[in-house]
Amino acid sequence: MKTIHAGLLVAIFAVMATSCVENSEKYKTLLAQRDSLQSNIQIVQDSYNQSMDLLSAVDSGFAAISETEKSLKMDLNGMEGNGNSKKAEMAARFEQLKKILDENKTKVNKLQALLAAQGGKNEALAATIKRLETELADKAASITALQEELAKKDIQINELNTTVGNLNTNINALNEESKNQKQTIKEQDASLNKVWYYVGNSKSLKEAGIVTSNGLFQAKSVLDGNFNKSIFVEADKRELSSISTGSKKAKVLSNHPRDSYSLKTNDDKTVTIVISNVDKFWSVSKYLVVQK
Repeated sequence: MKTIHAGLLVAIFAVMATSCVENSEKYKTLLAQRDSLQSNIQIVQDSYNQSMDLLSAVDSGFAAISETEKSLKMDLNGMEGNGNSKKAEMAARFEQLKKILDENKTKVNKLQALLAAQGGKNEALAATIKRLETELADKAASITALQEELAKKDIQINELNTTVGNLNTNINALNEESKNQKQTIKEQDASLNKVWYYVGNSKSLKEAGIVTSNGLFQAKSVLDGNFNKSIFVEADKRELSSISTGSKKAKVLSNHPRDSYSLKTNDDKTVTIVISNVDKFWSVSKYLVVQK
């Protein structure tokens, strides 16, 4: 009987412990982080799939343009003796060329938008888009030249005489849009890599509200609440590998993974912070506080 009671108590405590864990803030935070990670993975996968579909469609479009161009040029060489019906048929095929090129231009714009959404960090996609933009410009030039050849054979393209005549202008507009998007990506990239640091003595840290005291027997807080951000030095973390403190007793107060940096003692005994893992160092906080 005692054994049964003991087993029952163990079971009750196990259920209570599990319930406490599931209701704890730490457990809830871990669940939220897991869900967020799964969501981010799905977003990346969806973006990749969409990029692959667009790339496949654009390449297929260029292949169709090349095939139709080749066919039209062959027909041009044997135009003598052909009537108006043949000319009308060739004009319709030429119109289809322009339509495919416009569709490809739209798809390349979508790829640019996907690249921008990724922060412009997908180098492979950026290089592919650059290749596609060059091919768009080349195809626009060859189609314009083909239109001139058709005109010599008295093949009227109707409204395409103006729309295709402006095709190079459209491509130039696309290149300008691409340039603007690249500038936006560059600015976003710079913003994402901005970090700030400040090296000061105990008095200046307190006066700026960077370090606050929680009481006689409690630890001090760093960057907790409002503090004077204007005294921090702004930098690009990609270009910041070390920070000279000018102090012999420098101490990192802000939260940065300890295995991502080291404190190097110089010949004059002053300390320099050497960042060995840039991304990891700034992963917790974009602000570095050093007390000298």
